[in-house]
Amino acid sequence: MTETVEMEYDQELDYEAFLGKLPSLLHDHKGEVVVIHDCQVICFFSSMLDAVCFGDDEYGAGMFIAQEVLDDSPDIVSYSLAV
Repeated sequence: MTETVEMEYDQELDYEAFLGKLPSLLHDHKGEVVVIHDCQVICFFSSMLDAVCFGDDEYGAGMFIAQEVLDDSPDIVSYSLAV
């Protein structure tokens, strides 16, 4: 019998990591969309759709954040694709 372990995910922690890394991200990636999971910068995309598709595929809906790298980044942005 296989036991399923449900993992908790805290978007606030990833958002705090994003804010901490924002000054350096702005230098090289302003205007791009960053995917962050478990407080780690995973990759960058030129569109939110591409970032969300990647995040959904790799981590599952709601298990990552995708944020546009801007001087005035909004509060947590979390998208998921419903098919």
